[in-house]
Amino acid sequence: MPNDSGKENAGCLGASGCGFVGSGGSNGYNIHRAIQLVKSDCADVATRDFVTALYSNPYLTGGYSCNFAHSAPLDDLLNYSPDSFCLCQFENISIDKISLLFGVPSIRDKGEVAKKFWRYFGVAVEAGTTMKYGEVPLYKYHCEYSNSFDIQWESKQNNNETIRIEFNPNHSNLRELMPILSCFTSFKIELCRVSRMDIAIDYFKFINPLCWHVIGGTSITQTISCSGIPQTRYFGSSSSAVQIRVYNKVRELEKSGVHCPENMELWRCEAQVKEIFGDSWFLLDVDKVAKFNPFQRMEVYNLPSIDTTGQGAYGLFIEVCKLVNI
Repeated sequence: MPNDSGKENAGCLGASGCGFVGSGGSNGYNIHRAIQLVKSDCADVATRDFVTALYSNPYLTGGYSCNFAHSAPLDDLLNYSPDSFCLCQFENISIDKISLLFGVPSIRDKGEVAKKFWRYFGVAVEAGTTMKYGEVPLYKYHCEYSNSFDIQWESKQNNNETIRIEFNPNHSNLRELMPILSCFTSFKIELCRVSRMDIAIDYFKFINPLCWHVIGGTSITQTISCSGIPQTRYFGSSSSAVQIRVYNKVRELEKSGVHCPENMELWRCEAQVKEIFGDSWFLLDVDKVAKFNPFQRMEVYNLPSIDTTGQGAYGLFIEVCKLVNI
């Protein structure tokens, strides 16, 4: 994980006159300035469409300025400083997905309390359902609610009945979920458990997925485009306590029909967290979450310290090949 040698800039995101000037690279995109324009209603249509596609609620994002080592000019293969590999000047961090488990009465319970709960829940979920799906491995019923929330209920493999609600905070309005949340008592909400949380860090510069590594044994899968450019690198599986994904976010957005600014570089390092210290956690267990860093085992391979003055990309390549006896 990058050493945070800069200061958190989250408080500057909505400030006027904020001094963000972009990543400094030829393809650098200043997401902080774009967010600021959207908030101030001064953005052009293309900027507004892109920002809201990526973070439809920009207030939920935080900005950082960081280096992997000490401060230095931005690096590329033509201007490379081996003593300070600056991955980016601007990055954005957000929660990209969260899954909540609410304990509820058994649907087979014939008591009045259980029957009343399921009757009320049935009315609430039916009123907001925008798409019905078939069964999933763990639940009998599954629907899309208010175009934003994935809701599953009636457990198939567990006597402890739960309702699972999954959503992307960047693309959801919790007010629309109020009819469902009103089914639960405050006690149930306090005991709500988090079964998954995806934390995304976005870099508006090319980062080579092949240079990223996770300390300790873990499975690795990766894809490379026809042109030979790495596109994804996954550490661990979808069932791991923590899976790390490094991938080309522009490619994913364009596949879903989102128009990105021309020549944009946008790469994402994402942690899918299912367990913290070996277990799921309560929604209100802030202290436990604060002590856990899902990226703590991440490393970035650095090129060895060699004299690259005036060599350019090809010369640098030759010197590295010599060092590794090619």
